[in-house]
Amino acid sequence: MLPIYVDLDDVLCDTARGLLNLLGREYGKHVAYDDLTSFDLTVSLGIRGAEFEQFFSLAHHPDELMGYGPIPGAVAALDSWSQKGLTIAIVTGRPEAAREASLEWLARHSVAYDRFYLVDKYGRGNPGSNGVLSMEALSAMDFSLAVEDAPEMALHLAGRMQTPVALMDRPWNRGLPVQAGITRVTSWEEISPGEQGWRRRDVRP
Repeated sequence: MLPIYVDLDDVLCDTARGLLNLLGREYGKHVAYDDLTSFDLTVSLGIRGAEFEQFFSLAHHPDELMGYGPIPGAVAALDSWSQKGLTIAIVTGRPEAAREASLEWLARHSVAYDRFYLVDKYGRGNPGSNGVLSMEALSAMDFSLAVEDAPEMALHLAGRMQTPVALMDRPWNRGLPVQAGITRVTSWEEISPGEQGWRRRDVRP
């Protein structure tokens, strides 16, 4: 079976809430989680230019990254998938400087995975250097399923890469219209991959 693509930020790691804590602590600015309606942080957080660059750098400092918690259900889901023999690829658009802290975070939280890829998803880095993959390199890969939260990446995966996407419901992707190949889910418990592909599992209280 092909590997399962799993994004890191706001799919495995509760990054957005960590960013909001940082914003309040360091800048005295308070934004509600549900008000993060744009994936563009300069829009959602209302900071731009040099101030945003400073914020972005602080947000990816190892001390900050290690303080972010896991998304509920994520660690248990990946452990279950791994025990079933499924191959898990962590795919992140974090900058190359965040590699070691990201790997340490995965180890600290005992996240089960087989592969780890840094990809220049948003044109921020230098693909081809230090093992950072370009979007072209990623597009040449095959996955059985992708778990994503970023609207543009979900469209790219479902469209160009023909990979079915489980889109983790987040405020910044709720404006994405229904698209073929993209299924919105609200929790890890709703995703049930297996040898026959994957299905959305209805979870009732």
